Amino acid sequence: MSKRIYIKNISALILASLASTAWADENGYVLRSAVWSQSTIPVCWINPSTVNSAERSWVKTAVERTWARSSRLSFTGWESTCPVANQGNAVRIKIQDDNPRVQVLGKQVTTFSEGMFLNCDCSAAMRQAG
Repeated sequence: MSKRIYIKNISALILASLASTAWADENGYVLRSAVWSQSTIPVCWINPSTVNSAERSWVKTAVERTWARSSRLSFTGWESTCPVANQGNAVRIKIQDDNPRVQVLGKQVTTFSEGMFLNCDCSAAMRQAG
């Protein structure tokens, strides 16, 4: 999988999770109950490591080039590790070799201790495909 496709896939997953507009346009519809009320959205990593630092940077870049550029949202805390206890105020991202997904869309994702899952390795998917 090329880096460009990989970043587009990550961006699409993040976009699904971080819905920020409250109107319909040619790009689709927004679940109004999932729209963030604040313009600053904290993001943290459940299990960051030096092994996945490049991939975490790609995720941040994908969000900055899409949502942060096209909306009034600001995403902060990208370099931080999530506190052990979920404080209900951040998008908590876990990196694991499994299907990438979110628990729910938009602001409700902060209610989960593991709200978003991203696959930076794809080893399991390649084994299943091969």
